[in-house]
Amino acid sequence: NRYEKIMGTIARHDLELIKTQAEKIKQDRIITQQNIQNTRLKLILFVLASLIVLLLVSAWYLKRLNDQKKSMQLQSLQQELISIELKNTTIELKNKELEAKNTALENESLKEEMEYKKRDLTDFAINLSQQQDFINEMLNRLKDVNKAGEGRLKIELKELTRQLNGYLNINDKVTIFKEKVEKINSDFFNRLSQAFPTLTPGEKELCGLLRLQLSNKEIAIIKNISPDSAKVERYRLRKKLNLSPDEDVSNYLAAL
Repeated sequence: NRYEKIMGTIARHDLELIKTQAEKIKQDRIITQQNIQNTRLKLILFVLASLIVLLLVSAWYLKRLNDQKKSMQLQSLQQELISIELKNTTIELKNKELEAKNTALENESLKEEMEYKKRDLTDFAINLSQQQDFINEMLNRLKDVNKAGEGRLKIELKELTRQLNGYLNINDKVTIFKEKVEKINSDFFNRLSQAFPTLTPGEKELCGLLRLQLSNKEIAIIKNISPDSAKVERYRLRKKLNLSPDEDVSNYLAAL
């Protein structure tokens, strides 16, 4: 019985040892499996983290490339806009230069035309004056001849005198001359009315004639008045224009 007890005790000890070892092996296996699972989880997390980092880096890189592309496109667009603005500025400057040249040419052409018309009117006025001087001289001579009394010759001379008196009527030519003066001085009369609104039509007409540098005698013929009357009208006009004694009325009106 003692042997059996000893053997039973040994058996129980061995059994306990086996159970302990088995439990240890089981625990080791569980720990190993847990370690394997933890390792897998860490690996998965590492891979996921790496993928996330890779995606973030890729996204950042793509955004940077996109920003650079947009920046280059913007710079290119800005350069094109600057180029277009420079071209437009150049075109505008050229247009302004052409407009200035055209305006200068037009002004020069208008000035030349105005000077030509002034000369034409002045020559016309001088011609009227010369015609009247000639006719007056002829009439005076015919009157002297007419006093002699020579029969038929006297009749012919009277007829000639009558014809010359008819020729002396230059109202039609004066009317044409006044129409030309009115046309060439159209803008001038507008400026004159703005500067001196109290001027009468007759005074405006006198200003238009003086602007053409006509003399008192020529103005008298055109207005059908005496040279002295033309001189008085000229003097009154000077006072109405508030001109100083040193100022020439014709030059003043020409510059207006």
